[in-house]
Amino acid sequence: METTYGLVKIFRASSGYYVYDGATGRILTVAPQLIHESETTTEAAVLRYLLARRMVSGSPLPDILWEYDFPRYLEMLEDQIPALLLQITRRCNLNCDYCVYSGNYAHMEPHANQDMTEDILCRSIDFFAAHSGGRSQVTVDFYGGEALLCFRRVQEAIQYAKQVMPDRAILFRATSNGVLLDEHIAQFLKEHPEMRVLVTVNGPYHDRHRRDWAGNGSLGRIMDNLRRLREDFPDVWEHQIHFIANVAHGNHLPAVVDFYRREIGKPPDVITRIRGTDANEIVDRLLSEETGTEIEDGLRRSYCESGDPFLEPCFGQPVRAARERRIAADGAPGVIGSCMPPLQKLFVLADGSFGVCETCCDKVRIGDLEHGFDKEKLRRIYDGARRLFQSQCRTCWAQRLCTVCLKDVFESNGSLAERVSGGFCRDSRRYVLEQLRMYCEIADTHPERIGAQHS
Repeated sequence: METTYGLVKIFRASSGYYVYDGATGRILTVAPQLIHESETTTEAAVLRYLLARRMVSGSPLPDILWEYDFPRYLEMLEDQIPALLLQITRRCNLNCDYCVYSGNYAHMEPHANQDMTEDILCRSIDFFAAHSGGRSQVTVDFYGGEALLCFRRVQEAIQYAKQVMPDRAILFRATSNGVLLDEHIAQFLKEHPEMRVLVTVNGPYHDRHRRDWAGNGSLGRIMDNLRRLREDFPDVWEHQIHFIANVAHGNHLPAVVDFYRREIGKPPDVITRIRGTDANEIVDRLLSEETGTEIEDGLRRSYCESGDPFLEPCFGQPVRAARERRIAADGAPGVIGSCMPPLQKLFVLADGSFGVCETCCDKVRIGDLEHGFDKEKLRRIYDGARRLFQSQCRTCWAQRLCTVCLKDVFESNGSLAERVSGGFCRDSRRYVLEQLRMYCEIADTHPERIGAQHS
C-alpha cells in the first residue's frame, strides 16, 4: 500500500503501515485494525480516520523559507563559516569520464593547467580566518584536480593556517585519487595526525571510468600504494586514510561492497551515486545501463536487518536524516533543505574567486579575495531560489526531507532555473520514501540502533 493525499503519505514497510505527515514531519503508526487486506479501500479508510480526528491536515505548507532571514545570514558570514575548500589545482593526472571537470558537463569548466599561487593560498586562509572567528573548530579541505599534485602547496597551507589560527582546532583533508599516495606523503601524515586523505576507490568498476590520460586504468597503482601504506604506516592507515566510492547503478553495489570487505578491510565513508545533470552523451551512456533496483532493494533489507557496517555508507545517512528530522508545529512554514553558500563552506577557486560549491555551475561566482562577498549576487540567489521553492514545493509531501540542492536549480549558463526538473523531484520523492521505510523498519525492529522510537 502506498498513497498520497496532499502532504500526507501512507506507506508500508515490512514492519507495518505508517503515515508520514509532510506538514509537520511526524510519523504515525497505523493501527492494525484499520488495515484490511481484502478491501480495496484501505487507503481511503486510513485517510478518513486521520482527517476526522485532525491527526493530519493534508493542506499545503503556508510558505517555504530559508533557515535564516537575509540580514541574519549576512551576519553569520562575518564569523561563522565552518570550512574552507581550496581548489589547490585544476590539474589532474586522471581523466575520469564522470568527473564534473571532465569536460562532459555543460555547466562545469574542464581541467586546466592552473595551480593556486602561494599569494592566493595565503590570502584565502587569511580571509577564512577573519570570517570564522566565532568557530573554535574549523576544517580546511584541499581539492582539485588532484590535490596531491600540489602537495608542497598543501604543506605550506597547513603550516600557514596553524600560524594564522593558533587557537583553533583545525582538521585538514585532501581529496585524492590515490595515485600519488607514496611513502613521502605517508610520512607527512604520520607527523600531522590532524590531516586526512579521502581516496576514491570504485572497486571492480574502477578502471572502467577512472583512467589516466593515456587510457590506462588506475586501480592497480592505487592498490599497490594502499598496501604499502597499510604495512608500513598502520596508524596512518587506520585513522587518516578514508575512502569514497562512486557507483552508477544499484547493480554495482554488491561487488563494490564485497571489494571493500575483502581488499580494503574497512568500509568507505560514503558511497555516492554518479549524477548526469547537464551531462553529454558519454555520461548518459554510463547511466543508461540496467539500474539494478531489485539488487539494491535486497541490500537495503539486509542493512535494516543486520546493520552491516559495510552497508552503512549506502544506507546509513538517510536513516540518520530521518531520525534527526525536525518536527514542526501545525501551520509552520517549510524550510529549504539546501545550504545557502558559503555558510556551509567557503569554496575558493585557483584564481581567487568564490564559487557556490565544487559541484555547482562554474559560471556562478559569489565574490573574490579582492572585493569579498558579492552581497547583491547572494541576495539574488537567496530570493530567486526561495521563489522557485515556494512555487513548486509547498504542495510536496517530501519537502521537509528533500535533498534538493542549489546545484540542481542552476542552468548551465549560470542563471537560476524557473523550475526544479520533474525528474529530480520524482527521484527525490522515491529516495525519501525509501528513507522513511528504512527508518520505520529499524525503529520498530531494532530500536537500539535508532536511539529513540519515531514520532
